[in-house]
Amino acid sequence: AYNDVYSSTLFSESPGEAQEELERLLDQAERSGDKLLAKAAYHRAIDLGVQSVVDTYLSTRPQENRAW
Repeated sequence: AYNDVYSSTLFSESPGEAQEELERLLDQAERSGDKLLAKAAYHRAIDLGVQSVVDTYLSTRPQENRAW
């Protein structure tokens, strides 16, 4: 899952474009129950400094939020 997320954001022309793609992927993961895709989007967001995606991911995961 991480490789797919990485590939989809690798050639983003701007930070905003990468953020939009990560938001889309996280939303898709949440709707479909794909925990691996959600975690991959979260880790890629950390790598790229996209705090809004990190916050969205952590907002429903109190245990991981405490670890963060």
